[in-house]
Amino acid sequence: MAFCVTNVNAISLVDDTIGGSTCLTSTSNNISIVRGATFNLIFDLQNNTTDSQGVVTTAPANLSGYSVNAVIKDSSTSTTQLLFASTQNRMISIDFTNARATLTIPVKNTSRLPVGTKYYFINLVASDGNTQKIIQGIATVSDT
Repeated sequence: MAFCVTNVNAISLVDDTIGGSTCLTSTSNNISIVRGATFNLIFDLQNNTTDSQGVVTTAPANLSGYSVNAVIKDSSTSTTQLLFASTQNRMISIDFTNARATLTIPVKNTSRLPVGTKYYFINLVASDGNTQKIIQGIATVSDT
């Protein structure tokens, strides 16, 4: 199964074993974060399956055994993280029934981000540790 990002609100998990579907492995979505305010980003994960006649069906993805994490950095290649959010530190929650993930960065964390252009990455992590970047983009941090 390959992961396909269609937009920030619906991320598709594509079964590409039939018909050789191709899709993006990640998508760029720029976000704006206001320092001192709670930031929320909600996205849905879908499983798209194509049958032998080319008919595509869509359903919420089965996220059992997966977690999600997010990183904000000064540059796309920086090894220093300005922020790390995960299901473990409770800044990311997953509604497994509806395959919806919510990234919530509370005020105490947005207040610590430096103003300017930053880069963020959101990853889907399998129980075996395999990680796939599903959303990435520029995070503009401002005081207003």
